[in-house]
Amino acid sequence: MNFKKQISRVTMVLVLLTVLDTLSSYGQAKKPTWIEKNPNFKIDPFMMVQLWGVQTIGMRADLDGDGTFEDVENRFNIHLRRARLGFRANPYSWLNFTLVTFYDGVGKDELNASFGPSEVHDVGFGIWDAFFHAKLSDSESLIITGGYFRPQLGRESITSSFATTSGDKAIQQNYIRFHLTGIGSGRTPGINVGGLLFNDTEGFQINYNAGIFNPVVTTDLPGGQNSVGTSAAPLFVGRTVFNFGDPEMSKYTIGYKSNYYNERYGLSIGLGGSYQGETGLFDLNTSLSADFLLNWGPLNIDGDWHLLSREGGDKGVGGLNVYNANTGHIRASYNILVDGKILEPTVMWMQYNGAEEAMAQKEAHAVGSFSGSNDTYNVGFNFYQNTHRLKWIAHYVIQQGTPGRNQWTGQQGLSIQRGNYFVIGLNAIF
Repeated sequence: MNFKKQISRVTMVLVLLTVLDTLSSYGQAKKPTWIEKNPNFKIDPFMMVQLWGVQTIGMRADLDGDGTFEDVENRFNIHLRRARLGFRANPYSWLNFTLVTFYDGVGKDELNASFGPSEVHDVGFGIWDAFFHAKLSDSESLIITGGYFRPQLGRESITSSFATTSGDKAIQQNYIRFHLTGIGSGRTPGINVGGLLFNDTEGFQINYNAGIFNPVVTTDLPGGQNSVGTSAAPLFVGRTVFNFGDPEMSKYTIGYKSNYYNERYGLSIGLGGSYQGETGLFDLNTSLSADFLLNWGPLNIDGDWHLLSREGGDKGVGGLNVYNANTGHIRASYNILVDGKILEPTVMWMQYNGAEEAMAQKEAHAVGSFSGSNDTYNVGFNFYQNTHRLKWIAHYVIQQGTPGRNQWTGQQGLSIQRGNYFVIGLNAIF
């Protein structure tokens, strides 16, 4: 028997046991410290509904696909313009979640002149928003937002339809949303860094956002609706808002309002833009954006304007295909106190200007863009019983345009020329 080897093995075992005992003692003294859950943790469910009655006037449609537009009978249609179910949760003091589902367009007639999905096209139940906020500082200066949400560009696109002052949202939001993400909801997966700077400075504040996204939905590529094709590039979006006077918010959020119900005296000026490199649909996709919101007691004025550009290279017709367009809106309203509630007369004008000539339209379509022109005029009243959470509306909307591929000529599954409409409705959040 080799006593030296046996002694060596025994020594190694004793050393190992000593080390394990030391680690065990250290582990007992240094127990893991887990992140404490929010003592005020709660889950807040909510429901949002827009129940509308729409009288359509002067609608025309190419019902048999022969290129000839026919007058269709005027109609009154009651439907759910928008409907949402969701919840918010705050499991940690620095982390919260939002999940929203949708079932828009239930009961909508295809030849109703207002926007949105109709009963036989696109009505379903799905995810509208799904994102988290992670607060990385004691102040509101650094917040990470991640998930499925709207890139922060264009005041109208990132303001809820329940918080705008016209009868419906200014439809240029759809032009910028399709330009950025390829779908009308404007939602796409991404990560955003944002926050409020000079939040404690009286009379001045900066709200900033910068994000990276990966839009994958397109209807212009062969082979499907959920790919950017053989080439892929991320979408970069940024927006900075300079607030003078009263700020829009003291706590950071990616949702906005238009009416502060006589409580705000301030001006917000926003500047932003987007950049996306080559995909299977285009070589370059960019935008520049400016917007503003003025609240001066009972007076509310807001607007935005976008310059949209897309280049196709050899992906379309005639070599280098360049699509340029501009779109935006301006809107004003005034709060009148009536028995402690607010009656709000409001007016709005929206415009889209795209390619008009046949060859230019063909080039725009080759890179998946819109064409023609589109104007909308809105005049009406809102009656607020509980801010935007319980609001009655009555509005008349005039819609005009020129042939092309745009919101005046397009309806799910149909080629149309939109008529005018009168809407009465109830917008409610519970």
